[in-house]
Amino acid sequence: MSEYGLMINYEFCTGCHSCEVACKLNKHLPAGAYGIKVLQDGPRKNPDGSWEYNYIPVPTSLCDLCEERVGEGRLPTCVHHCQSGCMYFDTIEELAKLSIEKPHSMIYRLAPQPDLKVATFEQPEYEKEAVDPLIYRAFDRPQVVPEEPAAEKQAKVFDEDGNLIIPQGEVNKAWDRAGGKCECALDGHGHDGAHGVTLNYMMQGGMNPIGWEAVPIDPQGEPVADNCLIICRTCLNQMAKE
Repeated sequence: MSEYGLMINYEFCTGCHSCEVACKLNKHLPAGAYGIKVLQDGPRKNPDGSWEYNYIPVPTSLCDLCEERVGEGRLPTCVHHCQSGCMYFDTIEELAKLSIEKPHSMIYRLAPQPDLKVATFEQPEYEKEAVDPLIYRAFDRPQVVPEEPAAEKQAKVFDEDGNLIIPQGEVNKAWDRAGGKCECALDGHGHDGAHGVTLNYMMQGGMNPIGWEAVPIDPQGEPVADNCLIICRTCLNQMAKE
């Protein structure tokens, strides 16, 4: 008999607590009781200068993997209501395979294992896999940055201070190019060469150390990915002082 569990790709958890709320409502839990609890790790600075700041949803002993829901062919309520699509429900074997592609993830196997009668259903057309479409598993929402349709030429738009605004589609391309890391290479910022600190895509515009912005290289240039750099909030604050 297959064992089922949850996998949480916490790199993309934003700490919205939707899973907590959905679980409490589904189970009619009183105040102070949780079937899943979102814990906060950080912000804290590592010895190498990088920052840790994560939200990590943790199932509690009250979690039964939504036994009634999955018996009806529905996802556990926490997975269904996850706003960032970072939670998955499947067999432990399948989750182990999936976790190889998602290094910032945790698998939760509940013990004792609930007597789950997992129904099968056909995924919506846009979420079917090329093979084996009639399996019950979490919607495999890929953690990729969405791209906007390519335009022949981007129109230039400036903010009230005269700074070039880079369209989000081009920002996404710059993010992919940077590998999600700060590209600042300025002297005097406490790093040799490119900064390289790992950032969180969801923290664009954030004011904490893993917040970031796409900064134009040439303020009067073209609004494209090649004309901007991904810069972390720490380096942006340093630039503002220079």
